Amino acid sequence: MAAKRPEGALEFEFDGKKYQINKKAIQSMKVQRAMAYDGIPEKMHEVWDAMDEIFDGKTVEYMDALGEDGQDCSAERWGAFFQAAMEAAAKN
Repeated sequence: MAAKRPEGALEFEFDGKKYQINKKAIQSMKVQRAMAYDGIPEKMHEVWDAMDEIFDGKTVEYMDALGEDGQDCSAERWGAFFQAAMEAAAKN
């Protein structure tokens, strides 16, 4: 039997691999508020906590998967990945 996806889960593709986001988290005002703090150093822990909600606790796992040529995931690559995730959420 296939594993049941969590409520609010939405699958999207990036560079030929499938990832999952929690659309309910994206729609949460708590998460929206935290994401608005992006760029404010003393509030960045709230931004990363919100990302963990969006990616159901898999943020670090996804960053590891996005690394290239033996290097860690770059900020540019993470930005492209996050944009793809938000575009997928907007379409669904």
